[in-house]
Amino acid sequence: MFLNITRKEDLAKPLSIFVLCKICVFLNKLNTHIMKYIIILIAILGLQIHTNAQEQVKPDHRPQSVVQDPLNIRKAEDVTKVDILEALEMTGVYIHKIDIGAFHQKNHLTLKVEEWHNGKKLWSELLYDDDNLYTYQSLSDAEYYRDYLQGIRIIAKNMDDNAIKISIRIGDLLSTRIYQMQKSTEPIQFFEWRKYRDTHWKLNKEVPLAIYASSWKDPKYDIYRFCGTLVLGDNDADTKELLESSPNYLLFTLTTTEIKD
Repeated sequence: MFLNITRKEDLAKPLSIFVLCKICVFLNKLNTHIMKYIIILIAILGLQIHTNAQEQVKPDHRPQSVVQDPLNIRKAEDVTKVDILEALEMTGVYIHKIDIGAFHQKNHLTLKVEEWHNGKKLWSELLYDDDNLYTYQSLSDAEYYRDYLQGIRIIAKNMDDNAIKISIRIGDLLSTRIYQMQKSTEPIQFFEWRKYRDTHWKLNKEVPLAIYASSWKDPKYDIYRFCGTLVLGDNDADTKELLESSPNYLLFTLTTTEIKD
């Protein structure tokens, strides 16, 4: 008589029965009282072997929110994007999306950052110096294509000793920088981000995008403060006050020029 064993679980059944029979023969030679408890233990072990042999894999179709938090301790359905952004800001992380407008032809872009201290420019650095196209892979045919840039993303992390770590995504390029800001002689100093109202590209013009600036002491009210507006403009009074009053800031600008054949 031959057994047709093609699966691992099929092999487990006759093997476990054979082992149990051998153990029972051995137990007949032992004390009856001891054998009673051992038989119970063997029965439990045999049941476990049988259960494992019957185990089946079933796909888990639960939402990822349930898989990651099965008891719903975090109440993810009640958490909004604003809640998440505020939580990130408590850890010193800020996310800024900048709309630079739509392109309809190939141009050259220059993304630059400058540091200013007490009204003087200390240095400038090129963060992007290329055309306004990026490469992507299509999901439908897996081919590679190019399209016009749609915006710039800045993720900033406040670090110790007035340092800031900045990650800039423009198209398929990701660059990271760490800048050391100037320490003020004042007892209180803090830095804030502000974006400009009109960040769409303009041909042959340097367009300010965002600023990371230090607080200053207001001599009129004898307090340490920052700019009173949340969005900056080219010539408005609040923007002018910020640029003239903040002792130290980083200014991000974008310049668009034609590409000549």
